[in-house]
Amino acid sequence: MSELQKRVATAVVLIPTVLYLIFFLENPEFKIAMSVVLVLASWEWSRLIGLKELPAQAVYIFLALVLAFVSQFLPSALIYLFGGVWWLMAVYLVATYPESEALWEDKLPIKAIIGYAILIPTWLGVVELQAQSPWLMMFVFVLVWAADIGAYFFGRKFGKNKLAPKVSPGKSIEGLLGGLVVSLFIGLLLKNLVGLNELSIIQSIAIFTTVVLFSVLGDLSESLFKRSSGVKDSSQLLPGHGGILDRIDSLTAAVPVYFASTLLFA
Repeated sequence: MSELQKRVATAVVLIPTVLYLIFFLENPEFKIAMSVVLVLASWEWSRLIGLKELPAQAVYIFLALVLAFVSQFLPSALIYLFGGVWWLMAVYLVATYPESEALWEDKLPIKAIIGYAILIPTWLGVVELQAQSPWLMMFVFVLVWAADIGAYFFGRKFGKNKLAPKVSPGKSIEGLLGGLVVSLFIGLLLKNLVGLNELSIIQSIAIFTTVVLFSVLGDLSESLFKRSSGVKDSSQLLPGHGGILDRIDSLTAAVPVYFASTLLFA
């Protein structure tokens, strides 16, 4: 089976599964499903940061589950602002790579904490989004996917200036701007249908723009850690697509930043 055939076959299974989980599971069952995803993503992250032995990986995964459980009993704003602070730090790490690698390379505790700062707010965010409204959850996902698709086509057509050549040489500033325009158009068109009527046009543009820009940062950040680890994909769990982290990298920034930006802008 070719790589393209693997990619298509995986997508045929993955897309209906994700839609079923979002729209047909009650929130307690959805929470369990997302905990399974957290386990897999934590395992991938443990490998990225150099935990090679199964016992060490199991401890890292167990702590992720404990933190996810505890996060439900803390103020949500605290968790999302914690995630937001990490993503602001990530701006610096990506912008100054490879020089910034000295800040975390060979520093296992720092890389372990970064993983929790990425995964725990994401886990809590998707659980709370689905509890609020499956359609709102899909709306946030669509903002990110529209930006990604728009960036691909605008980048291929107009891309000349590299966005972060040392981290991800394929991304361009033109692609980023094109993807942002596409995402804003779709977001403003659909926002009232998912219950965001109370947001003004200015608030909507501020929130949607923040979500899209940080979703790109999520993608770049994972590329940074994969480049540092010398791997192409976070794992091979999803044939033709790489690993769980490869599929959710943009969402790991977009979901917590969506909540943090609603606190700041709305």
